[in-house]
Amino acid sequence: MFFSSISCAHKRVCYLTIDHSPFDVMNGSIFDKGNLFEKYEADLCTHINVMPIYADASSSSLRVWTEDVYDVFKDIQKFRKINPEIKILATILDMGAKSLAIIAQNKTMRKKFAQNSLLFLETHNFDGIDFDWEFPAWTSKIEKEKEDFISLLKEMHRVLKSNPSKEYLLTSAVAGDYTIINPAYQVKAMDKYLDWINLMTYAFNNWFWYWPFTGHNAPLFSSKTDIMYLKRINMAYACKYWHSKGMPKEKIIVGIPTYTHNFKLVNPRLHGVHAPAWGPAGEWNVAEVCNFLNQSGSHRAWDGKAHVPYAYNTSIWITFEDQESAVEKAEWIRDNGFGGSMTYNLNNDDYQGVCKEGKPFILHKVLRDILM
Repeated sequence: MFFSSISCAHKRVCYLTIDHSPFDVMNGSIFDKGNLFEKYEADLCTHINVMPIYADASSSSLRVWTEDVYDVFKDIQKFRKINPEIKILATILDMGAKSLAIIAQNKTMRKKFAQNSLLFLETHNFDGIDFDWEFPAWTSKIEKEKEDFISLLKEMHRVLKSNPSKEYLLTSAVAGDYTIINPAYQVKAMDKYLDWINLMTYAFNNWFWYWPFTGHNAPLFSSKTDIMYLKRINMAYACKYWHSKGMPKEKIIVGIPTYTHNFKLVNPRLHGVHAPAWGPAGEWNVAEVCNFLNQSGSHRAWDGKAHVPYAYNTSIWITFEDQESAVEKAEWIRDNGFGGSMTYNLNNDDYQGVCKEGKPFILHKVLRDILM
């Protein structure tokens, strides 16, 4: 399919994180399914990626954290009643002990895993598999994992695409940091087996003891204060880099976060980008950002180079997305011919309408209106 800025069918992939494991507690996700389903509108997402579902090396199969997740799977099918055209995928993470790496390196285990994955999709009425392996070879420093990942994708593609009853989708979440891309991925081979990639163009700046400064979570472009490596950790650079390595633009689905990165300021008078920070201060969802902005002493600022906002008070500095930055990013995705948007995640948008005139899902509505 040819995509252009004039006539296109953009994907709007939305991750949905369900709160049934330590992973979700750690990441502060909220799954209030009653309110979420009540406020959700039919065309906000074209695809919903449900996570976390785990790869289990001991059985070469997919598992969930607790049995009641299966009831959540049934509830998620309500999205089909709202929009019969929506596709729902199962996003696969490690169960632990490098399960995906163990499965990927063994031919027999790969075959069994692919068949068990197909059975899982059929049993729970999913439309495909999305991998979230963070990250082959780069994390372990075992170079062969990059080749093993391709072997796993090849086998998954063979099983899912040759199924006589339904051709399932096969996608993968991938890193946006160019220092990870080269050691972790064989891009042209991934293009052969994947329907598209969900590019994680966020988590570009975190607080570290060796880099104790504020920084944007998901800049569209570099900031004027960025130097050397920092000039390459932004959405535009990541998208163009993946394309230069061989991934077609229409198969690059560009990530936009609905969560913040928060920093503790050292000096309230120093509150710009790359200001000194003495530690991280957690993560917030969109509604919590709006509450922060409404507090006395909070200030919103706009980085005209990076095309994203940030906010601060006397002690906290936050990097976040709002309607203005979502418009900028959606228009950039559209005008540069990329395949659409990916959000991490649907849960953390303001689905209760706290922020603006009681209107829910303010970020997703911006993406929908621009990337139809």
